Amino acid sequence: MHVPEPKPSPKERFLFIADDFGRDEATNRAMLHAHLNGALHGAALMMGQPGTAEAVAMARDHPTLRIGLHWHFNDSQPLTRTAWPWGTSPAAAAGPLACTAHIAPWPWRKPRRNWKPFSPPG
Repeated sequence: MHVPEPKPSPKERFLFIADDFGRDEATNRAMLHAHLNGALHGAALMMGQPGTAEAVAMARDHPTLRIGLHWHFNDSQPLTRTAWPWGTSPAAAAGPLACTAHIAPWPWRKPRRNWKPFSPPG
């Protein structure tokens, strides 16, 4: 006799992940509040931003908060250069990232450099 597996609850079917963890103190605290109250499963961490150090500390203090890396290409401070070559416009960033051979390869090098400050030493 086949016994069907129980259907997952709505909370088990969806993961709610927020962007911009590390952008600033207010964003970090709102995300942590949402996580601690069961509304948020994880956050995409922005490295090199004003709230990054606080976000990293929060993530370490709350290991149930799933952390991923937020690729940010505008309206933020890049970690690997002094400024974005296209400024703060998402529309201006889209063309060079998708089409320009001399710019398009560098975003793929960015994740390793961005994740390193979050990784434990050694």
